[in-house]
Amino acid sequence: MTIQLPPLYYLTHFASVIDWITARYNDLLRPDDHHFITQFKQLSADAQALLVRFVIRRQEPLRWSSFTYAEIKNTALALKQLVALDLVDNNPMLTADQLIRLAKKEELLAAPWAHAFSKSTAKSVIADWLMSEPSQTQSWSDWLPNADDQIVMFKDHARMDRFRLLFFGNLYQDWSEFVVTDLGHQRYEYVPLDMSSRPFQHERDVTLAHWLYDISIRTQQGEDPALLFDELTHDIGDIPEFMVARRQKRLFQLGAAAERIQNWPLALSIYETTNYPGKTYRAVRVCEKLTYFEQAYRLANDALSGVLRDDERQQLKRALRRLAKKVGQTVPAKPSPLIINEAILELSAAPSRCVELSACEALTTEARSVHYVENTLLCGLFGLLFWEVIFAPIPGAFFNPYQRGPADLFHPDFVIRRRSQINKRLEQLDSNDYSDQILNTWHQKHGLQNPFVIWPALNEELLQKALSVIPAQHLKLIFQRMLDDLRHHTSGLPDLIAFDTSSEEARYQMIEVKGPNDRLQDNQVRWFEFFAHYGIPAQVLHAQWPSP
Repeated sequence: MTIQLPPLYYLTHFASVIDWITARYNDLLRPDDHHFITQFKQLSADAQALLVRFVIRRQEPLRWSSFTYAEIKNTALALKQLVALDLVDNNPMLTADQLIRLAKKEELLAAPWAHAFSKSTAKSVIADWLMSEPSQTQSWSDWLPNADDQIVMFKDHARMDRFRLLFFGNLYQDWSEFVVTDLGHQRYEYVPLDMSSRPFQHERDVTLAHWLYDISIRTQQGEDPALLFDELTHDIGDIPEFMVARRQKRLFQLGAAAERIQNWPLALSIYETTNYPGKTYRAVRVCEKLTYFEQAYRLANDALSGVLRDDERQQLKRALRRLAKKVGQTVPAKPSPLIINEAILELSAAPSRCVELSACEALTTEARSVHYVENTLLCGLFGLLFWEVIFAPIPGAFFNPYQRGPADLFHPDFVIRRRSQINKRLEQLDSNDYSDQILNTWHQKHGLQNPFVIWPALNEELLQKALSVIPAQHLKLIFQRMLDDLRHHTSGLPDLIAFDTSSEEARYQMIEVKGPNDRLQDNQVRWFEFFAHYGIPAQVLHAQWPSP
């Protein structure tokens, strides 16, 4: 069924954002923000719609001829209103680069300064000539007096970004979020957002959030990491907890940027400043680049005695063996080979689809049902059991009604801030009501966004089968490991799950399928080590088939 959006849907969305931030952040809006909101509400419907079109399109400047919208009855009058309020410039100054982007080749050739070019001259040649000339800015009519069009530019994008930051809590979500929701593609869990749970409590918080976003963009654009590092490490006083995490992440990203330009001393200084997960291994690698082998050895050795993510622990153990040789220390013994339940699966022919599905079909019998689930089943069970924990209205977690999950989901403090709620859910696995809890949530929340639940992959029959066969203790162990690192421990799970009902006691087994020349990835190895340690049934099947 095709959903037809009303003609002014975008205006409705924008007005709702204005109302939202006015109600929720009225004390943080500046006098000029209030002035803009008053102006906006006094505009005609056409002028409001045209303003929002400018906001959505983002590019600046734009050709006026591109503003043709059937729902705006009088665009010329609407533009006149916006220009009168100094919200739009209808004669902006243009650089040569902007001119090249906006103008057609024929318009450039018609300019008085283009007499040296012929009709066959490529636009790129004209562009090169313009860019080689001394830098200058002129209006469209001065650049191209013969062109029949007008250039317009919205002048208040900075305020729109500020409003978007207040509403979404970030600057990577945009106005298209509303459209996706209207079309029914996404539905979100309702999270009560009272004044105490709002992430920005002071106007300074908004400024800091925008600054941290700006640091990220400038890092990506290749700005000098040394200058950005100096800026990031200035004393800025107390900041909200969720922004402390963002600042640490920006430092980590800056360290990676310093590595890319091979400024190893700077990278090391940055990694020594941040406590972002993974920074110790990066610091060890940088020390190796600098031939600071003693320091690298100490860093790795000290870190391994503390709490680490599994992937970083694995990396540091490898580094320590390598470094021990260089500093004259005893080389740690290699870990015992991982004992994995492995077998060969002979397929009658090369898979016509993916090898996992072919294996799934080959393994299914009347007494054994096999399902291709990869990460979806166990992560889905986790998301359903911990639904209320994930969507708890904790300050700095939820900014607006369009969030798939909390903003701090992958931060180390996620568990710390929700420890009592998490413990209650883990304790449920020691009772007999967790299955009902999961199935009831599946029914009540079906279709709502959840970072761990992929609805098309979870039908009720599969859930019931899994809950009746997988021991609660196994689920508890797996969920506890996921909670140790939600970003990395919710991937790398085996491809298939098999439920065997051939005996009196139903059994299950998780199965990773590997084709020829394929091997377990590091995150998969860590899962199989975990399964082996706790006696959780898992197997690697190496699929083979006759050569053509």
